[in-house]
Parts: sequence; structure tokens; C-alpha cells
Amino acid sequence: MVDAHQRDARARNGVGKPVVDTAYAFDELPAALAHLERGAFGKLVVKVGG
Repeated sequence: MVDAHQRDARARNGVGKPVVDTAYAFDELPAALAHLERGAFGKLVVKVGG
């Protein structure tokens, strides 16, 4: 189990950062969903609002 000190050290060293594959505007939601179905390497972001 990872204790708080190890978790803090990993955070400082960039370990465990989320990987963003692609960011889509909200009006591109169908393309984002198609990308998700094909298989994304990391996270898909859908931007909502300004």
C-alpha cells in the first residue's frame, strides 16, 4: 500500500498524472464518442462552456 509520503513524492515527480489523449469541444461530442469506441490511449476531454 502506498503511504502519504510516497504519494506526495510521486505527485512531485509527475508519476500518476492523467494522460490526455484528445480534447474536444462540446459540439464535437459525436467525434469524441467515436474516438472512445475505437479505443483511446488516455483520457478524452470534452470542453463545456467558454
